[in-house]
Amino acid sequence: MEKIIKKIIKILNKKKLIILKENQLIEKYNFINNGHIDSLGLIKFVFEIEKEFKINLSDKNIESKNFGNVLGLAKIINSKIKKN
Repeated sequence: MEKIIKKIIKILNKKKLIILKENQLIEKYNFINNGHIDSLGLIKFVFEIEKEFKINLSDKNIESKNFGNVLGLAKIINSKIKKN
């Protein structure tokens, strides 16, 4: 799970959606509700996540309250990876 979290942070930083440091307490920080990603940015972010982890996120996954924070998103990704 730690590798997944680091990759999510890397994608967020690369896209300049938010600048996070790996040791920063970010697990529960909601990057969507805090205005770091707009609708177009969300589409690009989802595409990048799917490409990086070789998964497909459903609308249900994206609409989940857990999707907007790093830890919640990592859990979603982890469950998708385990299913494959």
